Amino acid sequence: MNLIDKEKEALLQHFYAERLAPIAKSLQSHGVEFFALQPNPEATSYYLDRKDVSDYIFKIDTEDIGQQLREHWIQEGQLELIELVEPLLELASQLKEQEEISEDVSPYIYAMV
Repeated sequence: MNLIDKEKEALLQHFYAERLAPIAKSLQSHGVEFFALQPNPEATSYYLDRKDVSDYIFKIDTEDIGQQLREHWIQEGQLELIELVEPLLELASQLKEQEEISEDVSPYIYAMV
C-alpha cells in the first residue's frame, strides 16, 4: 500500500470512528435498522412485493449532491443522517482520485498504420 492509499485509509477510519459509528450507535439505540444483520429463522421467504409504485432508484445530480442528500434523508425520516452531508462532501473531495498528467505517451497507445 502506497503513502496516498495509507492517507486515504486513515481518513476513512477517522470518518468512520468520528462520524458514522456515533450516529449508527444512536440510531441502533432508537431501534432503527437499515438491513437485517442476521437471517430470520422464522422467515419462510425473504421475497416481498413492492408496495409503492414511485421511483425507488435515487439519482443524484453531482452539482447539487448535498441538497439532494438532505432532501432524501428528510423524506425518508432519517434526520440524524443530515449532519453527515457536509463531512461526506469534504471526505469525497479528499478522496477524489487525481489524474496523473504525464508528457510520456502511454505504452498502451499505438499508431494505426
